[in-house]
Amino acid sequence: MSGKQLREFKKNYKETREQNLAALESGARTLKRVMEESRDRLAEQNLYRLELRARQAQKKTSGFVKFMTAVYGRTANYGASMGQPLLSVVYAAVLFTLVFAVWHIGREVEETVPESLYGALKFSVENILRPFHVWSISEDRGSDFERALMFGVKNSGANGLWVALLASVQSFFGIIMLFLTGLSARRYFQIN
Repeated sequence: MSGKQLREFKKNYKETREQNLAALESGARTLKRVMEESRDRLAEQNLYRLELRARQAQKKTSGFVKFMTAVYGRTANYGASMGQPLLSVVYAAVLFTLVFAVWHIGREVEETVPESLYGALKFSVENILRPFHVWSISEDRGSDFERALMFGVKNSGANGLWVALLASVQSFFGIIMLFLTGLSARRYFQIN
């Protein structure tokens, strides 16, 4: 096979691949609607997953859509799993606990590492159960850990905004994952 033939083959392959992926996405969407009308929830979910994966594999799909689809697939198995979003919340809580504990220890507080870890765990769980509560912390309101994390030992709160923004990201992530858990439960138990 000559170089010209090889280039022609690659070009035709890429065009055919994109056409096949677009046809797969469209076909999965059509069959998904048929399954929805016949109330076959499992088949509908599998076809929805196939539709999303076909869209994600296409070159014309934007990077943001590809990224969000990958996150949705990884954290919630495209809506088919109730456990994965809850596990994602737990993993995020552990990760943010470690980040907040390291940040707290770096603030030169007089607490031991276990005390810092416990305070960070409490703070992290609270970011999930009471979203955006971090914005209500002030110099005279909040736990000792929260005040030390936000304002520092010597009231140098330059990092407080960064802590609040990071805690807000965790709150936002937790809300989304709990919402996805609810959607999965709704689909699993066929609640309308």
